[in-house]
Amino acid sequence: MRWSADVFLPDLPIAKDDCPADVHIYLNSWPDHLVEAQGITVHAPEGSGSTRWLSTLGEGEYFLVHYDGDGTQFLIHRSGSRIWCRRKSEYSVEYIGTYLFGPILGFILRLRGTVCLHGSVVGLGDRAIGVLGPKEAGKSTFAAAWARLGRPVLADDILALVEADGLFQAESAYPRLRLWPDSVAALFGTPDALPAISEGWDKKHLDLTAEHYQFGVSRRPLAAIYVLSERTSECEGPRIGEIQGAEALKTLIANTYAIRMFDKEMRKYEFGLLSRLAARVPIRSLTPWADLARLPELCNMVVGDVEGPRSPGAPI
Repeated sequence: MRWSADVFLPDLPIAKDDCPADVHIYLNSWPDHLVEAQGITVHAPEGSGSTRWLSTLGEGEYFLVHYDGDGTQFLIHRSGSRIWCRRKSEYSVEYIGTYLFGPILGFILRLRGTVCLHGSVVGLGDRAIGVLGPKEAGKSTFAAAWARLGRPVLADDILALVEADGLFQAESAYPRLRLWPDSVAALFGTPDALPAISEGWDKKHLDLTAEHYQFGVSRRPLAAIYVLSERTSECEGPRIGEIQGAEALKTLIANTYAIRMFDKEMRKYEFGLLSRLAARVPIRSLTPWADLARLPELCNMVVGDVEGPRSPGAPI
């Protein structure tokens, strides 16, 4: 997608041509004539620490997303082509980007027909590996460790699925990773080794376009999806396990940017696509060490698992 905005968005590279935008973002205006809402309440996405309200406005033409924790609101046209944001003056564009390039991006992609999983994407050769997991499981930290090994990273926080000719591909997103200070300290030596995303906020960012790093700029076929679980004690060590059948499908559904407000046809399409994904792409559990500094070893363990020998006819 190509986006246009009324402010500079630091996470996104600037287009080098004048082709029309697919999505228009307005951070300095708001259509105030839309005031009545009917909605539901769900838990907010990772890192927000608040409740997220979802409402419809304008007889269902718009969705309103409201975060109780900081009062930030997003108004999204049902077409997925226009987004407005209303926020308090002390919150920077970089701060808002945590919502915009995570749950809001997943929301508009779904409106535009693309199913997304909540996870990071890394590259191995000409293939991609998805990394899913619950809140603070370490998806972005795993991707940062992968980048530190000189391997490409395609996406942070959002795995956009593309199905074509019987294959599933992971789409490339934007060239940044967001990391908490403990992850930065474990991988880079000190909590302040990377710049803060926004003044007054602890979270840091890793620029994947910087020297020594690789950003995967094109979609790649999915080789496997790993689901991070709770870290083990040091004596137990890491584990990789198979997730198959109905359990694999349940795992994928639990890690989507699922919105109950979407209609039955959209949910039916999503269920069918995830069923095919579970049948064609290996889904595995990944239990890491408790020590974040050992993540590079875990990355190499995943490489060995993906590239290791398989029985004839097994998916890759």
